Amino acid sequence: MLRFFFKKQKEVENLIGEYVRSVEIAQEMFVQSMENYLQGGTCNPTFEVLTAETHKAESRSDDILEKIVNLLHEKALVPDLRGDILKLLETTDEIPDQFDRILGDICNQKIVLPESLNMDFKELLTLSLEACTFTMESARSILGRGERVARLLFKTDQLESQVDQVEKRIIVHIFESDWDPLQKILLRDLTQKMGDIADSAVQVCRQVNLIVTKRRV
Repeated sequence: MLRFFFKKQKEVENLIGEYVRSVEIAQEMFVQSMENYLQGGTCNPTFEVLTAETHKAESRSDDILEKIVNLLHEKALVPDLRGDILKLLETTDEIPDQFDRILGDICNQKIVLPESLNMDFKELLTLSLEACTFTMESARSILGRGERVARLLFKTDQLESQVDQVEKRIIVHIFESDWDPLQKILLRDLTQKMGDIADSAVQVCRQVNLIVTKRRV
Protein backbone atom coordinates (compact mmCIF):
# COMPACT_ATOMS: atom_id res chain seq x y z
CA MET A 1 0.00 0.00 0.00
CA LEU A 2 2.84 2.39 0.86
CA ARG A 3 4.57 1.58 -2.41
CA PHE A 4 1.30 2.31 -4.26
CA PHE A 5 1.02 5.70 -2.51
CA PHE A 6 4.53 6.74 -3.51
CA LYS A 7 3.94 5.55 -7.08
CA LYS A 8 0.83 7.74 -7.29
CA GLN A 9 2.70 10.71 -5.82
CA LYS A 10 5.43 10.28 -8.44
CA GLU A 11 2.77 10.30 -11.16
CA VAL A 12 1.40 13.55 -9.74
CA GLU A 13 4.88 15.08 -9.63
CA ASN A 14 5.54 14.13 -13.26
CA LEU A 15 2.19 15.51 -14.41
CA ILE A 16 2.70 18.78 -12.53
CA GLY A 17 6.07 19.14 -14.27
CA GLU A 18 4.38 18.46 -17.60
CA TYR A 19 1.63 20.96 -16.76
CA VAL A 20 4.10 23.69 -15.81
CA ARG A 21 5.96 23.16 -19.07
CA SER A 22 2.70 23.45 -21.03
CA VAL A 23 1.97 26.77 -19.33
CA GLU A 24 5.49 27.94 -20.19
CA ILE A 25 4.88 27.05 -23.85
CA ALA A 26 1.63 29.04 -23.76
CA GLN A 27 3.62 31.93 -22.28
CA GLU A 28 6.22 31.69 -25.06
CA MET A 29 3.50 31.85 -27.70
CA PHE A 30 1.82 34.73 -25.87
CA VAL A 31 5.11 36.66 -25.88
CA GLN A 32 5.52 36.14 -29.62
CA SER A 33 1.95 37.25 -30.20
CA MET A 34 2.33 40.40 -28.11
CA GLU A 35 5.68 41.28 -29.66
CA ASN A 36 4.02 41.09 -33.07
CA TYR A 37 1.14 43.25 -31.81
CA LEU A 38 3.48 45.85 -30.34
CA GLN A 39 5.34 46.18 -33.65
CA GLY A 40 2.28 47.37 -35.53
CA GLY A 41 -0.31 48.09 -32.87
CA THR A 42 -3.04 46.11 -34.63
CA CYS A 43 -4.34 42.59 -35.09
CA ASN A 44 -2.80 41.21 -38.32
CA PRO A 45 -2.70 37.76 -40.00
CA THR A 46 0.55 36.77 -38.26
CA PHE A 47 -0.89 37.83 -34.91
CA GLU A 48 -3.97 35.72 -35.56
CA VAL A 49 -1.82 32.66 -36.31
CA LEU A 50 0.20 33.18 -33.13
CA THR A 51 -3.00 33.70 -31.17
CA ALA A 52 -4.31 30.36 -32.45
CA GLU A 53 -1.07 28.67 -31.37
CA THR A 54 -1.36 30.23 -27.92
CA HIS A 55 -4.91 28.88 -27.67
CA LYS A 56 -3.69 25.39 -28.60
CA ALA A 57 -1.04 25.57 -25.87
CA GLU A 58 -3.65 26.75 -23.37
CA SER A 59 -5.94 23.86 -24.33
CA ARG A 60 -3.03 21.43 -23.91
CA SER A 61 -2.48 22.71 -20.37
CA ASP A 62 -6.19 22.15 -19.66
CA ASP A 63 -5.89 18.54 -20.83
CA ILE A 64 -2.94 17.88 -18.51
CA LEU A 65 -4.72 19.62 -15.65
CA GLU A 66 -7.69 17.29 -16.11
CA LYS A 67 -5.36 14.27 -15.83
CA ILE A 68 -3.92 15.63 -12.57
CA VAL A 69 -7.37 16.31 -11.13
CA ASN A 70 -8.52 12.78 -12.01
CA LEU A 71 -5.41 11.29 -10.42
CA LEU A 72 -5.86 13.33 -7.26
CA HIS A 73 -9.47 12.20 -7.02
CA GLU A 74 -8.08 8.65 -6.93
CA LYS A 75 -6.57 9.70 -3.57
CA ALA A 76 -3.02 9.95 -4.91
CA LEU A 77 -2.04 12.22 -1.99
CA VAL A 78 -3.11 12.68 1.61
CA PRO A 79 -6.43 14.60 1.81
CA ASP A 80 -5.03 17.89 3.13
CA LEU A 81 -2.29 18.11 0.51
CA ARG A 82 -4.68 16.93 -2.21
CA GLY A 83 -7.01 19.85 -1.50
CA ASP A 84 -4.12 22.33 -1.45
CA ILE A 85 -2.79 21.07 -4.79
CA LEU A 86 -6.21 21.26 -6.42
CA LYS A 87 -6.65 24.85 -5.22
CA LEU A 88 -3.17 25.75 -6.43
CA LEU A 89 -3.75 24.30 -9.89
CA GLU A 90 -7.06 26.13 -10.19
CA THR A 91 -5.26 29.41 -9.48
CA THR A 92 -2.34 28.58 -11.78
CA ASP A 93 -4.67 27.74 -14.64
CA GLU A 94 -5.92 31.33 -14.59
CA ILE A 95 -2.59 32.43 -16.11
CA PRO A 96 -2.81 30.64 -19.50
CA ASP A 97 -6.51 31.56 -19.56
CA GLN A 98 -5.50 35.22 -19.21
CA PHE A 99 -3.07 34.88 -22.13
CA ASP A 100 -5.88 33.46 -24.27
CA ARG A 101 -8.42 36.11 -23.26
CA ILE A 102 -6.07 39.05 -23.83
CA LEU A 103 -5.17 37.94 -27.35
CA GLY A 104 -8.80 37.19 -28.13
CA ASP A 105 -9.85 40.65 -26.95
CA ILE A 106 -7.25 42.35 -29.14
CA CYS A 107 -8.53 40.55 -32.23
CA ASN A 108 -12.25 40.49 -31.49
CA GLN A 109 -12.45 44.09 -30.29
CA LYS A 110 -10.02 45.38 -32.94
CA ILE A 111 -7.96 47.19 -30.28
CA VAL A 112 -5.45 49.57 -31.86
CA LEU A 113 -2.48 50.43 -29.65
CA PRO A 114 -1.34 54.06 -30.07
CA GLU A 115 2.38 54.41 -30.69
CA SER A 116 2.74 56.62 -27.61
CA LEU A 117 1.79 53.64 -25.40
CA ASN A 118 4.20 51.22 -27.03
CA MET A 119 7.12 51.53 -24.59
CA ASP A 120 4.90 51.43 -21.51
CA PHE A 121 3.13 48.32 -22.80
CA LYS A 122 6.47 46.65 -23.46
CA GLU A 123 7.47 47.35 -19.87
CA LEU A 124 4.14 46.05 -18.59
CA LEU A 125 4.52 42.88 -20.66
CA THR A 126 8.12 42.29 -19.54
CA LEU A 127 7.39 42.72 -15.83
CA SER A 128 4.22 40.61 -15.89
CA LEU A 129 5.88 37.74 -17.70
CA GLU A 130 8.95 37.85 -15.50
CA ALA A 131 6.58 37.35 -12.56
CA CYS A 132 5.09 34.35 -14.40
CA THR A 133 8.54 32.85 -14.93
CA PHE A 134 9.28 33.00 -11.20
CA THR A 135 5.85 31.51 -10.52
CA MET A 136 6.49 28.50 -12.73
CA GLU A 137 9.82 27.94 -10.96
CA SER A 138 7.94 28.03 -7.68
CA ALA A 139 5.25 25.61 -8.85
CA ARG A 140 7.85 23.06 -9.94
CA SER A 141 9.06 22.70 -6.37
CA ILE A 142 5.61 22.13 -4.86
CA LEU A 143 6.20 18.49 -3.84
CA GLY A 144 9.86 18.98 -2.98
CA ARG A 145 11.53 20.80 -0.13
CA GLY A 146 10.95 24.17 -1.78
CA GLU A 147 13.91 26.04 -0.31
CA ARG A 148 13.66 28.74 -3.00
CA VAL A 149 9.92 29.30 -2.72
CA ALA A 150 10.05 32.19 -0.21
CA ARG A 151 12.66 34.01 -2.31
CA LEU A 152 10.63 33.53 -5.48
CA LEU A 153 7.54 34.85 -3.72
CA PHE A 154 9.48 37.95 -2.64
CA LYS A 155 10.70 38.59 -6.19
CA THR A 156 7.25 38.04 -7.68
CA ASP A 157 5.67 40.37 -5.11
CA GLN A 158 8.19 43.09 -6.03
CA LEU A 159 7.40 42.68 -9.71
CA GLU A 160 3.67 42.88 -9.03
CA SER A 161 4.23 46.24 -7.28
CA GLN A 162 6.16 47.52 -10.30
CA VAL A 163 3.39 46.31 -12.60
CA ASP A 164 0.85 48.27 -10.56
CA GLN A 165 2.90 51.45 -11.01
CA VAL A 166 3.22 51.00 -14.78
CA GLU A 167 -0.46 50.12 -15.05
CA LYS A 168 -1.47 53.32 -13.26
CA ARG A 169 0.87 55.37 -15.44
CA ILE A 170 -0.64 53.94 -18.62
CA ILE A 171 -4.21 54.54 -17.46
CA VAL A 172 -3.42 58.16 -16.59
CA HIS A 173 -1.90 58.59 -20.05
CA ILE A 174 -4.98 57.07 -21.68
CA PHE A 175 -7.48 59.34 -19.96
CA GLU A 176 -5.38 62.47 -20.40
CA SER A 177 -5.43 61.90 -24.17
CA ASP A 178 -8.00 63.16 -26.66
CA TRP A 179 -8.63 59.68 -28.07
CA ASP A 180 -12.06 58.32 -28.80
CA PRO A 181 -13.91 57.45 -25.52
CA LEU A 182 -14.54 53.86 -26.62
CA GLN A 183 -10.86 53.44 -27.47
CA LYS A 184 -9.96 54.72 -24.01
CA ILE A 185 -12.17 52.11 -22.35
CA LEU A 186 -10.79 49.28 -24.48
CA LEU A 187 -7.20 50.32 -23.79
CA ARG A 188 -7.88 50.70 -20.07
CA ASP A 189 -9.40 47.21 -19.92
CA LEU A 190 -6.49 45.74 -21.88
CA THR A 191 -4.01 47.42 -19.53
CA GLN A 192 -5.76 46.06 -16.46
CA LYS A 193 -5.91 42.55 -17.89
CA MET A 194 -2.18 42.69 -18.59
CA GLY A 195 -1.61 43.74 -15.00
CA ASP A 196 -3.84 40.92 -13.75
CA ILE A 197 -1.25 38.41 -15.00
CA ALA A 198 1.19 39.56 -12.30
CA ASP A 199 -1.60 39.47 -9.69
CA SER A 200 -2.29 35.82 -10.57
CA ALA A 201 1.42 35.04 -10.44
CA VAL A 202 1.67 36.38 -6.89
CA GLN A 203 -1.38 34.39 -5.80
CA VAL A 204 0.18 31.19 -7.13
CA CYS A 205 3.48 31.86 -5.35
CA ARG A 206 1.66 32.56 -2.09
CA GLN A 207 -0.22 29.28 -2.32
CA VAL A 208 2.99 27.37 -3.11
CA ASN A 209 4.71 29.00 -0.14
CA LEU A 210 1.79 28.05 2.12
CA ILE A 211 1.84 24.41 0.98
CA VAL A 212 5.60 24.12 1.41
CA THR A 213 5.41 25.71 4.86
CA LYS A 214 2.66 23.31 5.94
CA ARG A 215 4.67 20.31 4.78
CA ARG A 216 7.61 21.38 6.92
CA VAL A 217 5.52 21.50 10.11
